[in-house]
Amino acid sequence: MTLAPAGPTPAPTSTPRPPRRRRRALTAVVVVAALVAVAALSWAWRHPGVTFHVSYGLKVEREVGETAWTSVIPAGTTGADEVTLTALEPRFASDSAAATVEYLVCDLDPAVLAADGVGSFGFGMPDDEVDRTCASTRPAEGAVLHLRREAHEELIVGITPTRPGRVRILAHDVGFRVGWRRGAERIGVEVVVVPPRADREAARDAGRRPGRRT
Repeated sequence: MTLAPAGPTPAPTSTPRPPRRRRRALTAVVVVAALVAVAALSWAWRHPGVTFHVSYGLKVEREVGETAWTSVIPAGTTGADEVTLTALEPRFASDSAAATVEYLVCDLDPAVLAADGVGSFGFGMPDDEVDRTCASTRPAEGAVLHLRREAHEELIVGITPTRPGRVRILAHDVGFRVGWRRGAERIGVEVVVVPPRADREAARDAGRRPGRRT
């Protein structure tokens, strides 16, 4: 039996590798896609979809030690059922009265609202109105604020002059969290607190020099 001579061993075949330029292009596409995803996630993190449509101004008179309370975020704000308040800061334009500022979550008393024929806390209210209108209160920073109207909760602010003078707050910076997303908004509630007229006139009289023409 004669064996045929063995032929040459065929070279192993291999899948051709894509050109280096193509690999670099594919890598660049993946990197860009990842950056876009990170940017979108970052935008969603900073934009929880809640907007507090509140803007008004008022001027009230208070003696030293008396507080002016007013609504900052009323019940019924849309965009989320609830938010966790993470930071609250007033934006002062002037403060010669060395005012203290306190933020509270007010659990409104529905019976009082119905008796008064109103749907919210109010504007420029005195201390006793907090006790009457709010069934309970709690410090606002770190608290959960339920925004549904039927929850009857509001964010209110109290401004108290500690010495004779004038206070002007232009707005309030509110930081908040909705689930894992965080947001911040400047709420344009402007509040001016001045001494009562009689006190202002007495202060002017005290500042007159002897012999000055009135």
